[in-house]
Amino acid sequence: MGKHFLLLIVFAFLGLTAFGQGEATLPAPFDGAVSFSEQIQPILSSRCLECHGAQLKMGNYSMLSREALIAGGDEGAAVVVGDSANSRLIKLVAGLEPGLQMPMSGDPLSQEDIALLRAWIDQGAEWDESIVMGAEKKLGIEPRRPALATDADSLLKNPIDNLLAGYYQKNKVDYQTVVDDRRYIRRTYLDLIGVLPSGEAVEAFAADGSQDKRAKLVDEVLSNRSAYAQHWLTFWNDLLRNEYRGTGFIDGGREQITEWLLQSLEENKPYDQFVAELIDPVTGSRGFLKGIVWRGVVNASQTPEMQAAQNVAQVFMGTNLKCASCHDSFINQWKLADSYGLAAVFTEKPLELVRCDSPTGKFAEVHFLYPELGAIDAGAPVDQRRAQLAKIMTNDDNGRLTRTIVNRIWARFMGRGIIEPVDDMEAAPWSQEVLDWLAADLSDNGYDLHRTMKTILTSRAYQLPAVDYDANDPNYVFQGPLVRRMSAEQFVDALSVLTGYDLLPPDNFFRSDGRGQGGQAPDEDVHRMLRFSSPRIESGSVEIDVDISGASMVQLVSVDNHEGGLPVQVDWIDARLIGPEGELPLSELQWSKAVAADAKPPVVGQNPSTSKTHLRTHSHSTIAYAVPPGYFRLKARVEVVEWPVVDEFMRFQTQFFVLGDSKPLRSSLVVAGPLQKALGRPNREQVTTQRNSLTTTLQALEISNGETLAKMLQHGARQWNQGSEAEIINGVFAHALGRKPTQQELSLASTIFDQDDREQSLQDLLWIVAMLPEFQLIY
Repeated sequence: MGKHFLLLIVFAFLGLTAFGQGEATLPAPFDGAVSFSEQIQPILSSRCLECHGAQLKMGNYSMLSREALIAGGDEGAAVVVGDSANSRLIKLVAGLEPGLQMPMSGDPLSQEDIALLRAWIDQGAEWDESIVMGAEKKLGIEPRRPALATDADSLLKNPIDNLLAGYYQKNKVDYQTVVDDRRYIRRTYLDLIGVLPSGEAVEAFAADGSQDKRAKLVDEVLSNRSAYAQHWLTFWNDLLRNEYRGTGFIDGGREQITEWLLQSLEENKPYDQFVAELIDPVTGSRGFLKGIVWRGVVNASQTPEMQAAQNVAQVFMGTNLKCASCHDSFINQWKLADSYGLAAVFTEKPLELVRCDSPTGKFAEVHFLYPELGAIDAGAPVDQRRAQLAKIMTNDDNGRLTRTIVNRIWARFMGRGIIEPVDDMEAAPWSQEVLDWLAADLSDNGYDLHRTMKTILTSRAYQLPAVDYDANDPNYVFQGPLVRRMSAEQFVDALSVLTGYDLLPPDNFFRSDGRGQGGQAPDEDVHRMLRFSSPRIESGSVEIDVDISGASMVQLVSVDNHEGGLPVQVDWIDARLIGPEGELPLSELQWSKAVAADAKPPVVGQNPSTSKTHLRTHSHSTIAYAVPPGYFRLKARVEVVEWPVVDEFMRFQTQFFVLGDSKPLRSSLVVAGPLQKALGRPNREQVTTQRNSLTTTLQALEISNGETLAKMLQHGARQWNQGSEAEIINGVFAHALGRKPTQQELSLASTIFDQDDREQSLQDLLWIVAMLPEFQLIY
């Protein structure tokens, strides 16, 4: 891809074209009579009017009438009626003008379309005056339910394959050949839960002879709700700009939605409810609409209400309002009034339109982008307007909502959307039928995203061998999933499992912060309540690190275990306080005077939520509990009391550590370190719908000399340093690649070992395996 990109740059500088020069490249005119309404108008409307229609007249050229189309723009006449070969319009669409080819975006016109345009011009360029060119389109709003064929090939039982039967045949796609079991299980694990399958799981799946084992595998993997949630947290963090620290957090100008998001993903919350709770916030989801309150003076297009409008439109409707937030858009149909109309939903006071940072004196009229879906009462309070918008957005008549999310999921699994780019949902899909069917099936079945994912993953389309694709090639044809790189989180998690290295540096898990009102320290007798949630726990221990910067006492109000939102009785063990004065079991801690005289500390076998426990602590201490196997997420409340009076506002934090024999903490839950940043994890100050997959110099440096990777390899070398060379090499390959090494690989790996320095040899082996394309790529 890099070579092709460099060639394109050279061609641009030389003023050349890759499509050849001369009339010999022109297709012959279509042989037959041409209908303007049936054959020409669809070409002009879908491929030309975006730049030469009602919204834009690039080059001062309009195609809204016959006269304007013929006359051309700044460069002179575009059409010579009766002589298509000498018409500049034909030369431009055929790529015969040096350095130019129209349309400028998207795929070039097909040879068939150019042949039709040639015949139309040669036949007199007749125009049907009853057709209104450039009439405003509302693409992709109404749901559509394509019918499935009843006589399809037995291999095409999945609805996706059923709808693609003709596409497969037309494009000579070999749908009968699918990937083997080892590749399928690895692809499924990485796509659904973001981790590699164990060597044992791969062997068991490969040995399974049942016909429906792939469908069962998808069900089994999706049932791991915790792993699913922690993997898809990355996808939604990118989309919803949810981060754990950074811009906006220092002064309360930004809020996390992590706990709400994890819970929603774990329970596979219906997508319409998920969207509604973000637009009309519930407890824990307010941070999405709040956005980032930037410090200092910002452009009018970056106010919180305008961010809300942009993000709602982009994330849920696949519509870009960023240009239209400053002026009428040059790239799509949206106007400044449309962006402000949506932004006005989220404001308490009238919202003045500001064009290019200059106030206009006009005020926004509250409305949704597609008024036909429903009206919003401009006179209602803001909370009611948000509720009305949420209802409109999640109306079953809003096919755009469902098309947008199934297109994003398809792109996640396949490497490219049915519509590309995924934020331009008015672009042409390569399969309207599949897009419409998946969207309708989602809404018809309770907005169950797991169902949509299973439908895609059990299709032959998903199971086809992965293919390479040159992104600079405009003529995309679906042949199977694209070869993809692991995400930053997938790569780090895979390394974490391979090396046994846990991501537990201090101040590295998402946290809840508290502070006094208005930035002032609270009075001595004011209590501050801190609520927090740990990661899902299967066994091990949880430490709650409370940094209260000088507060003299912490009160543990309640600790509950929750699974699926329901409290579960838990026997907590080994409760202790860790602080500057040493470590004490809870039963020996000094009690506060605030505890009733007959109160007793919880003991082993007792749920501490039945009583209040006051712990005397210092400015930095830890309350820790070991958790018996089989339990899940810890939810607790800690109340900080006896605040000292200080000159600046108080802050407290919680950190969460999963220790003992529990599974490593997933990288999606920690603040990004240098390795994740180098591998493309964004800072989430902007909506990120697709990460850049191109390798960078920073990545090459980080995976060859980075401190994080070095620590992981060092730890892994110590973990693997037992047994014979052959046992170690076989184990590393099984964990990393899901297979045994070939004889040649075994021989080469053996040459690495230095008996005088086995740990260094093991570090080298782990690094080499981790650098293999087979490890880093999803095939």
